[in-house]
Amino acid sequence: MKILLGELQDSVSPLTKRTTLGDLSIEEFGDKQTPVTISIEVHPRGDDFELSGRIRARLETVCDRCLATAKAAVDAEFNFWLLTEERPDLSPGEVEYLLIPNTREIDISAPLAESLRLEIPSKVLCREDCRGLCPRCGTDLNHKQCTCDAEKIDERWSQLSDLKKRMESE
Repeated sequence: MKILLGELQDSVSPLTKRTTLGDLSIEEFGDKQTPVTISIEVHPRGDDFELSGRIRARLETVCDRCLATAKAAVDAEFNFWLLTEERPDLSPGEVEYLLIPNTREIDISAPLAESLRLEIPSKVLCREDCRGLCPRCGTDLNHKQCTCDAEKIDERWSQLSDLKKRMESE
């Protein structure tokens, strides 16, 4: 997503931008045309700019239990600096990007995409009570009950099963 530096310099109130996952090069979480809303607050600091705000999107991914399509709403905060030169006074956790001299526009897609990716849940479910797939036959247990023997134990675990039975009998 490119923004004009003049837009930043003249900014008094938050900017609201609309873009797509394709524009941010995040194509693994849905259609390239999936909308993304970005609210940016610009804080001019001399020749530098501090940008902060939120990025929101509804991403499409795969359920971690049953492999069906799942949606995840992502609402991420971001804060980064656009600098004309290195600033050693910034704390190590602050993200900074150097501006090329005489630049009229800047592409802020990379820091926005990074902020969005960092907020994607590590486990996404198609629904809260997803039952997943049968580990033996692969049946989707949300739609159909399989006929696998639930009590059948893998022989590699039989000694642990025997130990459990002995402990319960004592």
